[in-house]
Amino acid sequence: MERTRIVSSEPVTIAASREAVWAILTDLPNYHLWNPLSARIESSLDLGSRVKLWVNNAGITGKVEVFEHRLVEKLPPEHLAWAYEKGDVRTRRDQYLAPADGGCIYTTTDTFYGPQADPMMDQMGEAISQSFNALAAALKVFAESGDGPATGIAPIV
Repeated sequence: MERTRIVSSEPVTIAASREAVWAILTDLPNYHLWNPLSARIESSLDLGSRVKLWVNNAGITGKVEVFEHRLVEKLPPEHLAWAYEKGDVRTRRDQYLAPADGGCIYTTTDTFYGPQADPMMDQMGEAISQSFNALAAALKVFAESGDGPATGIAPIV
């Protein structure tokens, strides 16, 4: 049986509606404005479609790496997930928006599996966790600044 390892961000309460934060998460051309982990992302966001990520791994591997994922879950405005299904380390990235008084709660997880998942997580798990917390904090700052939803970004549904 294949073992899985999960890395999660700390839940972050954002003083913006789930719809507004969803609009930011699905406004792929503007990811670079707020996301310290993904410098660029391309996808139609249709289920099963390709999700091409330029991942800034400066704190982990020291470089930007390109990964092709597949969109596996889209439930506006609460859950978005893509999966990387090639190689010795495969991943599934889930982003959740839960309702909260005055806004929403954002959490992201990556599930790692495959024959090299354990060694990779032993070596880089803490750095990945820190990068997810930085991403969640950046999303909070951007959503609460009014730079995201106030620009008229319409959510992709």
